[in-house]
Amino acid sequence: MRHPVYPTFFETGRSPSKPAGKNAQGEPTPELCRARSPLPLRRAKSHAMTDAPNKGVHPLITVIIRSKARATLPDALASVARQTHPNLEVVIIDATGGRHPGVADRCGPFPVRLIPADAPLNRPQAANRGLDHASGEWLIFLDDDDFFDPPHVASLLATAQRLGRRVAYSGTRVLDAQGRVVWQLNHPYARLALFEHNYIQMGAALFYRSLVELGCRFDENMLLYQDWDFWLQLAKHGDFAHSNVVTNNWRAYSGQSGAGTGPNADVALQTRFTRRLREKWGGARDRLVVFLGKAGRHAQWLLSHRRAQDAVRLLSVAITLAPEDPGLLNLLGIAFFQAGQLGEAWKVLMKAQQLLPDNESVRRNLELVERKRFGTSAEID
Repeated sequence: MRHPVYPTFFETGRSPSKPAGKNAQGEPTPELCRARSPLPLRRAKSHAMTDAPNKGVHPLITVIIRSKARATLPDALASVARQTHPNLEVVIIDATGGRHPGVADRCGPFPVRLIPADAPLNRPQAANRGLDHASGEWLIFLDDDDFFDPPHVASLLATAQRLGRRVAYSGTRVLDAQGRVVWQLNHPYARLALFEHNYIQMGAALFYRSLVELGCRFDENMLLYQDWDFWLQLAKHGDFAHSNVVTNNWRAYSGQSGAGTGPNADVALQTRFTRRLREKWGGARDRLVVFLGKAGRHAQWLLSHRRAQDAVRLLSVAITLAPEDPGLLNLLGIAFFQAGQLGEAWKVLMKAQQLLPDNESVRRNLELVERKRFGTSAEID
């Protein structure tokens, strides 16, 4: 996707193209993006975790394990037993169709339930069965060949509660067949990027039960990438919090799903379900792109009318959705500058310059911020 880089208003002072919407007097309406955007700008309502439990209470968290009774299941359970969060339950879903051996009723200090099945379950079916049998206020998945670091669950809960989010995710170590770390998945949240690739491994995310009650379920036709599809469903209800610590471990080279890498990579299957997922979510992605374009144009209108704080608020919403869009970063730098927040202006323009090091518009804006910030006067039209 190509990003526009909006003009340098510091130097020119020119009004950008006005939005197409007009009021009764024929003037551009400052409410265009709010009225027509496909996403709400009422962040306090749409993103606040208003139904969350008290932060001082240790809520019950359910760890859902879809199990084929692989030899690695004891390792997965041992990692749950070492969790520092004191209030967990473990729900193991028998995906074998009745051939799963019995399990102990405790996992360290935590209770364990094995949920039987009369017939073999595919991955999304087993995941939905886990959602149906979970009792926790918060839920997290763990595949039976993966494992958590001891602070994983507690860290995710603290991150979600601190930032007021109903989903929090960590970074993930990707392990080869010998258990060696081959790379890490640890990307900041960006909703637009989530349409392009899945950077959240199944065990990396903790989510609040109310999202399931809102109708989020695993698509049982998605035999591959059902987790990616599920994250996109959750993202419709608010931003995710990123812990920015690596506490989850994915044995990507083992297993038989075809979704991993090395021997566990079925390229034909991955291509097929990537195409299916993008067909399913293409409209939502396109609406988001349209919103970002409207947000940029409307921010230009606000800046040309010296409504810098309104522009900062609008662009701050847009940047959470596309944090590496250099055009939006450039505009946000301008908005911070006009609002007198020189430190913030400098930070976002530095990021824009890192993304587009040869762009003259960004370079001039950054130079003007630095002159003003470090004591050299600059003429602003």
